[in-house]
Amino acid sequence: MARVLLVDDSFIVRELLRAVLADAGHEVQTAEEGESALAQVASHRPDVVVCDLQMPGLSGLDVVRALKEREPLLPTLILTEQSDVAVCVRALRAGAVGYVLKGMSDELLLSEIDAALASATLLAKNRELEAANASYQKHLEEMVAQKTAEVLKLQRSKHQAERMAALGTLVAGVAHEVNNPLAVVKSNLAWLAEFGTSLQKPASAAEAEDRREDILSLPVVISEASQGVERILLIVKALRRISNPSSPGGTCTLLDALHDAELQAKPTANPGVTLEHDLEDATFQVALSREDLCTVLTHLLTNAAHALPPLGGTVRVQARRTLLGNIEVSVGDNGAGIPADLVDRVCEPFFTTKDPGKGVGLGLTLVRQVVTGLGGALRIQSQVGEGTVVTLELPPPSSFVATVPLAQGRLRV
Repeated sequence: MARVLLVDDSFIVRELLRAVLADAGHEVQTAEEGESALAQVASHRPDVVVCDLQMPGLSGLDVVRALKEREPLLPTLILTEQSDVAVCVRALRAGAVGYVLKGMSDELLLSEIDAALASATLLAKNRELEAANASYQKHLEEMVAQKTAEVLKLQRSKHQAERMAALGTLVAGVAHEVNNPLAVVKSNLAWLAEFGTSLQKPASAAEAEDRREDILSLPVVISEASQGVERILLIVKALRRISNPSSPGGTCTLLDALHDAELQAKPTANPGVTLEHDLEDATFQVALSREDLCTVLTHLLTNAAHALPPLGGTVRVQARRTLLGNIEVSVGDNGAGIPADLVDRVCEPFFTTKDPGKGVGLGLTLVRQVVTGLGGALRIQSQVGEGTVVTLELPPPSSFVATVPLAQGRLRV
C-alpha cells in the first residue's frame, strides 16, 4: 500500500476520499491548501499526491509545478470537477501524471492511484537505468582511453623498434658499400707510401727496373683510388639527400629534364639500347626543379638500361595527363624483370637487384623520397622475363611553357 497526500480546501471532499483510500489500505495524509501541502511533502514525503485544481492561495497547478521542480519523481494527480480537455492538458503540461474527477467511482479513483504509483515506479527505474548507463559509459570511456593509451604505447615501441632495425640495416649497408672502395683506397695509398719510401734509397739495376714498372703503374693506382673516393662521395651525397631532403621547389618542363637525364644515363648504358618516347604532350611542366627532375629521371633511365641484356633492348618513356590533372611519367624496359617477392623492397636503402659494382641501392630510395615529398606517388609493375615499368604521378605547376617535341633516339656510349 502507499502513502497518499490529499490536498483540498473542502473538508467534506477530503474526508470522503480519505475514507475510500483508507478502506483500500492506503495511508492517508491531508492538507487544506497548497502551502501546507508543500510543507508536508518536505517533512513526510508521500508516494502520491492528489491535489484539488481550484484552491485559495496556491492553485493545484502551482502545487504541481512546485512539486515537479522539488520532487520530480513524485507523481501528482489533479482533482477537479471539470472534464474539460483543455484543463486536463494544462495539468499534464504542468507535470501531473493524470487527473481525477470529483464524483467518479471508487474503483476508478483507486485505479488512477495505482496507475500513478506504477508511473512513479517506471520513472524511478528509468532514472536508475540512466544513472547506470551514465556510469557504464564513463567506465567504458575510461577503458577505451586506457586501451588507446596502451595501443599508442605499443605502436611507439613498435615504431621505435622498426626505426632501430631500419637504422641497423642502413648502417650495415653503409659499412658494406663504403668498405669496398675504402679498402681499395687504403691499399693503394699503402702501395704509394711504400713506393715513395723506396725512392729514397739507392737502387740496384734490378730494383731500378722494378721502379720503372711501378712508375708506369702509378696512373692506374691513382685512378683506382680516385674511383674509390668518388664512389664514397656518391654514397655520402645520396645519404645526405635522403636524410636531409630539401623542400621541393621550382618548375621545369619534362622535355628539358629528360634531355639532361638521357645525357647523364648514356655512359652507363649498353650499346644498342633503344630509347622510345610516347609523350602525350612534350610541353608538360612539373612542380620540380630541373635538377631534381633530372636526378629522378636519370635514376629511372639508368635502372632500366641496366636491366637490359648486353646486346641491347628498349627503354620506353611515356607521359600523359591524368583525369585529376596530374602528370604521369612512366619509364619501362623489356628486360629481365623483378621477382614478385622483391618488388616491394627495391625502394629500400642499399637494396639492389643489379650486379655488383653497378649500383649502391639508393637510387629508387631517393626517387621515392623526392616524389612523395612533392605529394606525388610512385608505382612499380614488374614481371620476370617481361620487364619493369616505374610510374611517377606528379602534380603540375600553375603555369605551362611550350617547348619543342622530343625525337626518338638511342642511348649509346
